[in-house]
Amino acid sequence: MRMRILRMRRMEMRRMEMRRMRMRILKLRRMEMRRMIMRIMRMRRMEMRRMRMRILKLKRMEMRRMEMRRMRMRILKLRRMEMRRMRMRILKLRRMEMRRMRMIIMRMRRMEMR
Repeated sequence: MRMRILRMRRMEMRRMEMRRMRMRILKLRRMEMRRMIMRIMRMRRMEMRRMRMRILKLKRMEMRRMEMRRMRMRILKLRRMEMRRMRMRILKLRRMEMRRMRMIIMRMRRMEMR
């Protein structure tokens, strides 16, 4: 009778031990899983950040290029304007010169007439 009780107890103890072991294993596994998931998440986050950084860099590059182009266009436009103004001035001067010449010629003629 006592032997049986002892055996029963021993069995019970073993079962408990087994259970504890299993629990520990499960816990460890869960921990491992969590760690893995965390690592994956971190990796993903890093990747996302890298991608975002690259996109930003590209955008900045594009912006700079656009700005450069705009500047060049403006410079060209200004130059063209300047050229036109110059030409206008030259034409005006020439006209003035022509008129003056005509005036002088007219005067000369008048003088001749007398």
